[in-house]
Amino acid sequence: MPNWLRPFTRNEPEPAKVYIYLIDYEHDRTYAENVVQYLESQGVLCRSIPLRADGFRPELQLCLDDHATAVLGFNSDLDHSWLLSGSFLAADCAQQLTAISALTWWMSSFLSK
Repeated sequence: MPNWLRPFTRNEPEPAKVYIYLIDYEHDRTYAENVVQYLESQGVLCRSIPLRADGFRPELQLCLDDHATAVLGFNSDLDHSWLLSGSFLAADCAQQLTAISALTWWMSSFLSK
């Protein structure tokens, strides 16, 4: 398991918690299922949560309230996400995000003719 997934509090290891947020697209669901399966096999607590399509995404507050180790989003989902307090990745939430690794997995889609 990567070291950044090993949080420690009061000298006792605490299991890593990763939140995976995705818009409900077929390929994103498949990627999320694969990531969850791998992380859980490594002893990481993992939750996959679908996001609302309109950009207002209060479900992101869960990872802030639960002190997640990492947050994973696909493409620009996290960049275009808003809470009541403002943009998820902007300064409004930065204080709460300081202890959380926010990751974006950029995926290319290949179009065939």
